[in-house]
Amino acid sequence: MFHRQNVRQPWAAALLALLLALASAFSCIGLSGWASFRRQLAALDAQYTTVAYGANYDADIAYNHLPKEYLDDGSILFENGEFWASPNRVNALAEQAPGLLGRNTNVLTAAYTPNQKGLSSGAVEPTAYVDVYDEGRYAMSVAAMRCLSVEENKHRNSIWTDYYIFRFEWLEPVCRMSAYDLPEHSKVLEFLCNVNMCVDKDGNPRSPFETGKTYLFRGMFKDFRTHYWWIPELQDYGWYRQTQETWHGSDPVTDPNNLTYWQRFDTSLPLCTENGASLSVDGVGHPYPLNPNFYLDARELSKGSDSLNLHWSASVPEGSWPLYSEYEGDWRDFLETEEGRVWRDEIIPCCERSHDSVAVLLTDNIQGLSQFCQEESALLEGRFITREEYDRGDAVCLVGADYALFNGLSVGDTITLDLYKPAYFTSRGGIGLGAQGANFYYTCCMPLAEENRLGVTRDYTIVGLYSAPARPCDPDGHGFRGDTVLAPKASAPEVLAAAEEDRVTPLLNTLVLKNGSIGEFEAYMADNGAAGRFRYYDYGYSEMKSSVEAMEASALRLAALGGAAFLIGAAVFLLAGFARMTPSARGLRLLGASPRRVAGEMLAMRLAVLHNLYFYNRLMARIRDSLEEGSFSSLRRTWSGLLDRPLQAE
Repeated sequence: MFHRQNVRQPWAAALLALLLALASAFSCIGLSGWASFRRQLAALDAQYTTVAYGANYDADIAYNHLPKEYLDDGSILFENGEFWASPNRVNALAEQAPGLLGRNTNVLTAAYTPNQKGLSSGAVEPTAYVDVYDEGRYAMSVAAMRCLSVEENKHRNSIWTDYYIFRFEWLEPVCRMSAYDLPEHSKVLEFLCNVNMCVDKDGNPRSPFETGKTYLFRGMFKDFRTHYWWIPELQDYGWYRQTQETWHGSDPVTDPNNLTYWQRFDTSLPLCTENGASLSVDGVGHPYPLNPNFYLDARELSKGSDSLNLHWSASVPEGSWPLYSEYEGDWRDFLETEEGRVWRDEIIPCCERSHDSVAVLLTDNIQGLSQFCQEESALLEGRFITREEYDRGDAVCLVGADYALFNGLSVGDTITLDLYKPAYFTSRGGIGLGAQGANFYYTCCMPLAEENRLGVTRDYTIVGLYSAPARPCDPDGHGFRGDTVLAPKASAPEVLAAAEEDRVTPLLNTLVLKNGSIGEFEAYMADNGAAGRFRYYDYGYSEMKSSVEAMEASALRLAALGGAAFLIGAAVFLLAGFARMTPSARGLRLLGASPRRVAGEMLAMRLAVLHNLYFYNRLMARIRDSLEEGSFSSLRRTWSGLLDRPLQAE
């Protein structure tokens, strides 16, 4: 009966059915999209990583006030109440900060490359020379020099603590990297040595050198010094290469007031206490490595004998290489003597190995290195190391394109690495003056002493070439030059076994944070006096999350709109239907039908429609899920059997 009533007014029934179908479709599409975007949000954590890199190590640049107090951990309290947290303190705070998941660590070492030449700073582009990059390996030299004068430093103060000023005449380089040229303007060098060597065991001033005598020295030879400075012609900061004339316009041989020389020779070494601890720290507060033959023994001076307020006297350890040797005549003849044997057979070969070497950075994620994240380095040719190669420790590597060009290497070639124990330090370059902070940090490897040789030589296959800035001037110390070989950590287990834990050196440490926790992590650091000491990189996670959340919200609004339309349509459908069926229902009642039967007749058709909509929506959802999971064939077999089965009469 009610079916006949609907047939008499087909347009009304069709419109209502269409409205319900559209509302149901919008609701299903919205709910499906919302569920899909929710799954994408859940999957983002597995697809993205948020990392934090240590930053802002410059207390003298960050603050323009005098220190009031130095804390035991190296932190500084300034007179105006501001506080600078030392790297050790920052590291300890970060370990307790919310959102920290772990730490990725790299290992830096050096390797002798018997078939290649070292890429000293400026070798490819001379104007890109920066002296700090060559500290350690490339700058190590042996020189013959004559002492011209030993004078008391009249300008000595709490900053310039040298008691003596030494003037040395450059006679001849005995062993020096070929990239360096001979001095052009003057043979007088700026000569540096540990001020603690200039006192005796009782703390009295004592010059280790005598005027007129000739010496062999080992130390770090530096060519032109370079600074990041304000250049008036450019009205901007830029690189400035120092020369004799630009500083004083005079020759130190003829001008006794000229105390800043053009080139320099530095014999300074870190100090070691009687209990074997390093007294010297590098630019980021990490103890200097105490390599055999590359440190001085320090003896504490009593307050009564410390007339120069140096606290320590220093001397070459017994059994160590000499720092200098006095000789007469020609230095070549001296090398043939018994006293010169150590120079000929040990010190000079160490120099030569150091010149023909590379830095080796062992890592589990090259793309996670700050220099790649900031797009200062990029893959130019070949490919990156795969996750499987990292895990297996395959002998594969990436090398800098400049280094490859310098040595005639290409993708597919092998490079032989004679590996050494990790020994490095972070040096500070640039300047700390002016309106703009100009310091940068660079981590250098120590010279290749035979005592640090691991006895492991391995051939690495070059799978890719990367670009690197000629001057990686990272103010936070995460940069490296193109002479660095990048290889899997597991490829050199001997190096890993010899490495000591280092949670301070920036290049070797990356914090891994929970995605979306940067604000919480930084707030904790700020509350503990270490604001702005990290910079963050989430590989686009925040942007992707915002996009997915926006699409999720749109899908939810579409589902809500469809649901509201469905409810309105259902209400209209029911009310209109009941209005049309009222005469029929009254007729059934007059014929004696019970109210229950009349209600059943009226609701049966509507409930059947609702049931069918629900059934097909659920079926479509299962089909979509099975397609995404790859199990549609199994679903089809199950439902085909159910839908094709005829109904059994009860």
